[in-house]
Amino acid sequence: MHEATRLAYVAGLFDGEGHIRIQRQHFRDRRSPSHCVRVSVSNTDRSVIEFLHDTFGGYIVVVNNEARCRKAHWRTCWSWELTSTGAANFLSMIQPYVRIKQRQVQLALEFQDQKNADGCRGTGRGLTAAIVQRRDQTKQQMSALNRGVPA
Repeated sequence: MHEATRLAYVAGLFDGEGHIRIQRQHFRDRRSPSHCVRVSVSNTDRSVIEFLHDTFGGYIVVVNNEARCRKAHWRTCWSWELTSTGAANFLSMIQPYVRIKQRQVQLALEFQDQKNADGCRGTGRGLTAAIVQRRDQTKQQMSALNRGVPA
């Protein structure tokens, strides 16, 4: 399969079955919350998920395997996930072919670029309140786009 064809296929799969979010976490040993771009594709066909993993890296998780989360007629659902720079690299590759999630892709790439420009990674000095506020606002924008609310 040609590279452009493969990326167009993956973009279509992502438009239909994928998800982009900005995740906020606060760890006890850090001064500031941590934000990261997270992308995922879920499907009951594990071979599709393995194709994404083999092609782009990341990791695979079982979404609804626990008995208390499953109904008798549900099939096991698999999810492929990427975070941060890996997610941004993936989104950059499929961006020309994405149609439905174009605004989310653009916002995620802008967020990751700004995060890289902030230059706070690994310094131990924490983030300024302004940086945390900007990241939280972008997280809210992404959530609104995912709910279908115009930005």
